[in-house]
Amino acid sequence: MREPDAGRERILPVPVYQLQVLTSVHAELARDGDGEPGTEGLRDLLLFYGGYIGQTPDSLLTLLDRALAVLALDLPAVHIVTLALLARRTPDPDAYAQIAAAWMKAGVTP
Repeated sequence: MREPDAGRERILPVPVYQLQVLTSVHAELARDGDGEPGTEGLRDLLLFYGGYIGQTPDSLLTLLDRALAVLALDLPAVHIVTLALLARRTPDPDAYAQIAAAWMKAGVTP
């Protein structure tokens, strides 16, 4: 049985403040990965949570890197798709292709 939305991309606008929070979390995770003093509790939390979902702290940081690369993508194609969706029109397929290419370049497969 096929997932209802398998193979379809979704566009989810993210408010700037949420992107800033994710960027701050990423910075803290990177500090932990560098072994900076005072981050031991975060490392323990990442080990616990990562073990629960089958990820290491480093792989969690990589996943967040990729998510931020997608969320912070600022290309003309993103603006074209966003404006079309806000106007309730079908976005240009070429714009989607440009976004997908940028995601793949960032290591994320749409």
